[in-house]
Amino acid sequence: PYLVKGSVRMQWHRSGLIASWEFLEEHMERMNGSEDQMSDKLSIEMHSNTKWGAMVIIKSLQFLPTIINAALRETTHNLQVVVPNGSSEPNSSGNMMHIALVGINNQMSLLQDSGDEDQAQERINKLAKILKEQEVGSSLRTAGVGVISCIIQRDEGRTPMRHSFHWSAEKLYYEEEPLLRHLEPPLSIF
Repeated sequence: PYLVKGSVRMQWHRSGLIASWEFLEEHMERMNGSEDQMSDKLSIEMHSNTKWGAMVIIKSLQFLPTIINAALRETTHNLQVVVPNGSSEPNSSGNMMHIALVGINNQMSLLQDSGDEDQAQERINKLAKILKEQEVGSSLRTAGVGVISCIIQRDEGRTPMRHSFHWSAEKLYYEEEPLLRHLEPPLSIF
């Protein structure tokens, strides 16, 4: 993917910080020779699609639905997000959303993070519950977001937690992919 020049935007929102960008995703498509030619030659055409990405940075999960909606308004302001023919698939896909939960005022870290896995899982469960909400999930899916990567700051000296949530066409919500846990966000989209 290639970053579109001049597309990076950052803005403060009352719920946190929103960073957004556009990028080109290139792919090759094989085309058979035209029908009027008696040739079996294959030709290759390059195509590129413009996609967008957003990162929201918040101090509390209570702000997550609000800032996701603000980020979607910012990134899709010039994109048509109507789903054609009533299909459950969005008209664009491959857009990305990253969520960062930071700060010592984080409501989820009022108790010291002693490395207790139950406490760490509680944070992820709350995040997953928000992403499963009908309004949040359908807004993200309609905007073409298939994967949401999350990074959660932990207490001083502890590495952050990374989690990936993928859209489940069967369950119709985003669910965590445990195999991609703790991967850097760019790797979690595959």
